[in-house]
Amino acid sequence: ERPRLENGVIVGESNWRLPGLQRDLRRHSRPALRRLFDSSRSDFWGERRGWYYATARCLMHYLQSRGELAAFYRAMRDGDDAEAALEARLGAPLLTIERRWRHYVLTLDGPDVRDR
Repeated sequence: ERPRLENGVIVGESNWRLPGLQRDLRRHSRPALRRLFDSSRSDFWGERRGWYYATARCLMHYLQSRGELAAFYRAMRDGDDAEAALEARLGAPLLTIERRWRHYVLTLDGPDVRDR
């Protein structure tokens, strides 16, 4: 991971996981965020952990770009439901957020793979 410091705040940047997630999103129309939210801890850390990690990371990147990451983090820390917290922070139902998030992820520029 290669964050940068911007005005005293740590800012995450795209990394080597992005191109793989972009390929997966182009190939599959299944709802990625629903799958992420419905997963168990063993799903997340299981065989497809790279996909889960990349999806979660890009969701946090999306929230960061909208200025909602800290508020979402606080909601999670306080035990709120992830889907409800996401919908509250972004003011839309999950399917709309999914569509916007996919567009965001698919238009991100990834780093050179050598940055890995």
